[in-house]
Amino acid sequence: MTIIYGIVFAHAKQNDYFVNSSSVDKSLLEQIKNLTYGREVSACSANDWESAILQSYRVWNSMCKNRGGILVANLLNRTVDYKFAYKSANLDCVT
Repeated sequence: MTIIYGIVFAHAKQNDYFVNSSSVDKSLLEQIKNLTYGREVSACSANDWESAILQSYRVWNSMCKNRGGILVANLLNRTVDYKFAYKSANLDCVT
């Protein structure tokens, strides 16, 4: 699944890390669908992947902007969110 991470990261970098995005290119979602064929994760829909990608980069962008923070995951609701931490680590983001 490392290849999926690489493809998504490259796409994110070309699209300003999805800073003002409300959607992901359908071609990227189609690539993910093809790469996951025959695996357990193939049960995830394009909407599931899009939501995961956008939520993850929203948290990533917040962590970069604030030089750290806390990742809050809710496995029941299938969400991730960002929480500001006053004493954040000295995070250097790759851009």
